[in-house]
Amino acid sequence: MREFQRLDIDFHGMIAEGCANRFLTDALSDHLRLRRLPGIMPGSMCSA
Repeated sequence: MREFQRLDIDFHGMIAEGCANRFLTDALSDHLRLRRLPGIMPGSMCSA
């Protein structure tokens, strides 16, 4: 499961880096920073 989480974070990080919409870039980057915190498990956060 950790491998999937790492791939998921990397994938969404690439989207955030390549996005032309600054609001979306900031929102994805903030979300990814939270997901990288220790103790955050996949599925424990709302995926809205």
